[in-house]
Amino acid sequence: MSDYYFDIETYSKTPEPDFRNDEIIAITYQQIDSRTGEAKDKLNILKSWESSEKEILQKFYPIFNPEKKWDFVPVGCNLSFDFTSLIFRWRKMGIEVSARNLFAERPYIDIQPILIMLNKGSFNGAKLEKFAGKRYSGSEIKE
Repeated sequence: MSDYYFDIETYSKTPEPDFRNDEIIAITYQQIDSRTGEAKDKLNILKSWESSEKEILQKFYPIFNPEKKWDFVPVGCNLSFDFTSLIFRWRKMGIEVSARNLFAERPYIDIQPILIMLNKGSFNGAKLEKFAGKRYSGSEIKE
């Protein structure tokens, strides 16, 4: 079993996510120790502006490998957004990945519920930048 810090960034022309049209502009992953969260390998960032969205999705697919679910166990925040984005964008390229595989059969660790608990049970304001000291939210990526 290999745990990986995992995050994607998307570009949307609209204020709300539009999975059919939003482009994945970056995919970030790093192998981490499952007990401590410490990095075990270098941080990998696949950037669409250095190649294309199609190229980074093709490069990431065998790394993520939906069929070998224990080889890449994603650890992140709001992974349902990331998984849904991947499904829509891979399908647009002709790569079929089932939602069941990602949401029900694959192990993953989503820290979003923990942030809600740290935020006294409130969804409003339960963001990673509030608890991790991040300088920018994901909404500022496109700028």
